[in-house]
Formats: sequence, structure tokens, C-alpha cells
Amino acid sequence: MTSGSEYSKEQLEHKFAQDFSNSTFPLLAEKYFSEHDFNRARQVCEIGLKHGSDNLEAQYILAKIELIEGHSIKSERILKQIYQLEPTFIKPTKLLVEVRDFLNRSKQETKKIIDFLLSNTPDDIFGHQWITNNQDNLNMDSIDTKVNTFRVNENIISLTFYEVLKQQNNTPCTMMLKNALSAAVFTDTLNKITKTTLLMPIRLND
Repeated sequence: MTSGSEYSKEQLEHKFAQDFSNSTFPLLAEKYFSEHDFNRARQVCEIGLKHGSDNLEAQYILAKIELIEGHSIKSERILKQIYQLEPTFIKPTKLLVEVRDFLNRSKQETKKIIDFLLSNTPDDIFGHQWITNNQDNLNMDSIDTKVNTFRVNENIISLTFYEVLKQQNNTPCTMMLKNALSAAVFTDTLNKITKTTLLMPIRLND
């Protein structure tokens, strides 16, 4: 996808108004998303996907919106569809893993995703850290997949998931995230995100 920095928001809005199927529509949705204008971001994604349902970038943005609005299961469903269509699309794959952990899904099934990730990127730190953190649980599934307790391990939380959740400002979920991270890790993560945000509309992956 073309870099959003090549177009202003006004130019993207004009392109979208002229042609809903224009390939730049995810860039417009991303700009709205970075401005916390989630309603417009959703509208652009949904309209654009009606004319180009195979656009995975737009699906990924929509999945993040669903997560921000508290629809974790809907987000998981979209991310799973992306993974099935393009498992090498790393950003939504990692977010899928974290959403699955958030929902207490089967570690055995999640490990299959991690194994595929590592088969393509053997040195991926996220994948190796997930294996290390879940080694004791890999021989058993989650007891209750309906529990919504959010457990954060400072060694595995990625900037992708944090960037999505921090859009919620001081909601209970974000406050739990902040409290679960050590002050040093929280500050370091926030600084990394802040520096990156100066360079692009939104941090999509670390």
C-alpha cells in the first residue's frame, strides 16, 4: 500500500468521493483512525470493502476499531479471516495472537499460529517470547474461554496491541494495562510510540 504521507487527508477524501473502490481508501481510514475519528474510519472501511472486499489493510483497521470499541470477538473474527487469507501479513497475525490471549483461547491452537510465524521469520522476538511465556501451558487448553480477565506480561506486550488499546485513553482496560506494566516499561513503550507517531499516522507494528 502506498505511504499515506504522499497524500493529504483532503486529497484522500477527494479520491474516495470520486471512487469508493480507489485503492487508497485504507489510507484515508488510517488517517481518521490516527485522529481518533473511529466512526469515519469505520465508514470508510465498510464502504471501501463493499467495493474491494479483499483489501486486507482495511480489514486490519476495522479489526482494530472493533477492539477499541470493546468488540473483542468481532475483532478476533476479522483477524482470523485475514490470517486465513494471508498468514504472512505479520501485523494482524501478531494482533490475532494477543486478542486470542486476551480472550483466553486455546494455547495449543494459538501455538499453531506462532509456529507458522516462526517458520517464516525464525528470529521473531515476539514469537519466541510467546513460546517462553506459555511453555507451562502448552499441554493444556484454557479452562474457561469466557473469562475476560486481561493479563499483561511486560515481556510479550507489543506496541501493536498497546497502540490499539491506548486509543481508548483512560478506559478500565487501558488503566489495567498501565497498572500491569512496570513504570519503566510503560514509559519506555509510550516514548517509542510517541516518537513513531511523529513519523507516521499510526504505529501498526513494532
